[in-house]
Amino acid sequence: MFNNLINLISDDNKKTNNKIEFLAPVVLIIIILIFLMPMFLQIEGINVDDAAFASFPKLMAVARSYQYGELPLWDFHEFSGGKPFYIMLENPAYNIFHLPFYYMANLDDIDQSFYVLYIIPFSLMVIFAGLGAYMFARFYFKFNYLISILMGFLWAVNPSIGNSVLSTMDTMVFACMPWIVFAMAQFFETKKWYWWITGVFSFALLNTSYTVNYPVRIYFTIACMFLILSIWYIIKDLKNIIVTLLALLIPITAFFVTAFVWAHILESAKYSTEQVKLSYSEIVNFIPNSVPPGHLLTLFIPNFNGSLNNIHAWGDGLLIHSADRNLTGGIFTTFCILISIIVLYYNKDWKININKKQKIWLIISLAINVLMLSVMMARYTPVYFILCKIIPWIFLIPHPFYFHFAHHF
Repeated sequence: MFNNLINLISDDNKKTNNKIEFLAPVVLIIIILIFLMPMFLQIEGINVDDAAFASFPKLMAVARSYQYGELPLWDFHEFSGGKPFYIMLENPAYNIFHLPFYYMANLDDIDQSFYVLYIIPFSLMVIFAGLGAYMFARFYFKFNYLISILMGFLWAVNPSIGNSVLSTMDTMVFACMPWIVFAMAQFFETKKWYWWITGVFSFALLNTSYTVNYPVRIYFTIACMFLILSIWYIIKDLKNIIVTLLALLIPITAFFVTAFVWAHILESAKYSTEQVKLSYSEIVNFIPNSVPPGHLLTLFIPNFNGSLNNIHAWGDGLLIHSADRNLTGGIFTTFCILISIIVLYYNKDWKININKKQKIWLIISLAINVLMLSVMMARYTPVYFILCKIIPWIFLIPHPFYFHFAHHF
């Protein structure tokens, strides 16, 4: 049964049909647009919470600066110009999915501005996210069109991206993740320089999304993934040590390419540590920062502790944490985790035909899931404590439960 499933999703031995190769991502885009239709028609509103009180207003502010012919590197109204605009308001000035729309927005018409500055860019980022996951599935794993479209769709509409509607900067970070993983994995696999360049460009897009928390989390998650992958490639061939070193230069090069952004991020980190108490005890003593172990039930029983709208379902719904709301939608991910464990454990006994590349990525996925869920539980496991001891900048991530995106990825 499993062999038939593996053969169904694999496309290794089939010839590429250029027409279908073009149409498949178009189909994915159409499916995503249909899924987002309630937002386009305003059947379901998204201008709430941070979107209404922080994200949208600062997009209006940046658009006004651009339309006045200014490049919003600085806000003269903050600290008398003594601190960059970013320090207080996570400036989205360089996000490429926003740039052209800053000039199109009619800032005297708030409804038009919300569509142009928020809804359209958000939709483009969701599509970009889906296409990244599609490319990863189709051209790295060589899955067939149907499975590749499914993987693209599932990442584009996963709970983490859904929750990121409160800030399009977070959406952009999640959208870049599959492209970064795809480019770096392809570089390991093919050793072609154009994948190295693609990786640098993808990291640069991530950096210019302009937010502190999630880029740090993405860097950490990807580092964990490629530590396992590089060890595997080096075991296969010691010459891959050179490839690993070149791969390390991808994020480093992107860092210097986008130094104009990272300079502000580093300054912000320094400023934050001076103004805000960030230590292990202070982070974990705030109970909502940690996911209680019992709340992992939401991985198996949706809405056990409450719904995405914080509506009391059963259990301690009134104590619902942000992470629980995201894990609530992770039931499909949980199913895939269970299948992965079964395949890894029984592949020899059941003669399941999976290649070594698929096997190592099953191991990577399971390892990342266990690691990140342990981090999200923070005070209830030793993992977060150990990380705080060996990685000083982990304190830039004051909310451990924000690692939910790694679980879905």
